[in-house]
Amino acid sequence: NVNYGDFNGDGNVDLVTANDGTSSTDILLGVGDGTFAPSQSFVLPSANVTVSVADINVDGKPDLVFNSGEILLNTTPTPTPPPPPPGGLSPPVIQKTSNVKPVSGSVRIKRPGSNAFVNLTGAAQIPLGSTIDASKGRVTTAIARKGGGTDAADFYEGQFVVSQDATGLATLTMDGGSFKSCKKKKVKHALHSAKKRRSIRHLWGSGVGRFRTRGRHSSATVRGTIWDVEDRCDGTLTKVVKGTVSVRAFKKKKTVTVKAGKSYLARK
Repeated sequence: NVNYGDFNGDGNVDLVTANDGTSSTDILLGVGDGTFAPSQSFVLPSANVTVSVADINVDGKPDLVFNSGEILLNTTPTPTPPPPPPGGLSPPVIQKTSNVKPVSGSVRIKRPGSNAFVNLTGAAQIPLGSTIDASKGRVTTAIARKGGGTDAADFYEGQFVVSQDATGLATLTMDGGSFKSCKKKKVKHALHSAKKRRSIRHLWGSGVGRFRTRGRHSSATVRGTIWDVEDRCDGTLTKVVKGTVSVRAFKKKKTVTVKAGKSYLARK
């Protein structure tokens, strides 16, 4: 019989076995990658067939209960949380939070569920799904890497919503602006061409790490660069000033590599 729990409080799944018909039980501590450390064996006074996991003494730690009625209480010391890093902010948590800090100008944030923006006056940890308005400022955004550590980049001259997938890739989806002016009307050809190129919103980014900016018709994944993504009436334009960006065009379902000094328009 096999059961599981986090017996040593390290956040990884551990296993416990009741060795059928014997008085021994084994605990295998998980190391976080799907494998386990060598088993630790314990001998009980009686033979057992099953083992259950429950917090018997209500101390927040899983204990073991055997069908013979024997109980093994978890005596693992409660780990001391690490001190917060300089600045008073805890590290960002993957798929949950990001750390932001205003660099220049005016930066505002709107948390999920709120209808109002508030001024960002200093470093703060915010939930993913928050909207950041850096249209009149510049903000540093830090995200957690899968496996530990953080990535950080600056974003400016735009408004965006931050999300992150399980691999650690953060997506900054442009927000705001109205596309009502893009509706087709009977106008002269030259005026119509200029109208199609009209910029509705854009977002500059500068930095390295697992960041992707997303417009209506394409997304741009950075490899360490300075880049701009612009939603226009005729599509999403990606311009690269430094480094290289991988652009995914949604309509054509293809990925294009854009190098410094080049641009790519993913048409609607």
